Amino acid sequence: MSSIQRGGLGEPYCSDACYNGGGREIGIIAFRGGQGTCGFCQTTCTVSAGGAVKLIPYRGAILYICPTCESKGTDFVRKISECCMCGKPV
Repeated sequence: MSSIQRGGLGEPYCSDACYNGGGREIGIIAFRGGQGTCGFCQTTCTVSAGGAVKLIPYRGAILYICPTCESKGTDFVRKISECCMCGKPV
């Protein structure tokens, strides 16, 4: 197993496989465009290529973080003590 990987907001992954798998899921949403609700302020977020909405896999779902809540989101994900992709403790 590889050392812990960190994503763009500092979110933890237990292995290269989970890190790559999470990136693949997020890449698909970003490529296709998508809409979701910010996990912090509940604002509707629209994802587009090069957009400001941040996405991370979290507990089997995709957590959307709007630009207004990015600092809250960054603080939150850095405190997570499990792999964002599979939930394994890290």
